[in-house]
Amino acid sequence: ACASSVRTSYLGVIQSLTEQDTYTSSQIAALSDAAARSFPAIEALFEDPGRRQLANRIGLLSARQTDADLRLALHRLRLTIAPQ
Repeated sequence: ACASSVRTSYLGVIQSLTEQDTYTSSQIAALSDAAARSFPAIEALFEDPGRRQLANRIGLLSARQTDADLRLALHRLRLTIAPQ
């Protein structure tokens, strides 16, 4: 049950990266970097194909960004979750 809660919470953080009406680009970039730093501690909770789907979702979000710093932060997160 605890693992499921942690996974759900992490997915909630990832979802919040899309909330550009709530957070500034710099806040989203900071949140993305924090998510990347914390992922190694919980990566066992994410198996393929879910892990790959999550990385693809972040990649699509990154591609839509006009802010270079935010795009780079999202790219780092995507590579942390699913290295090429």
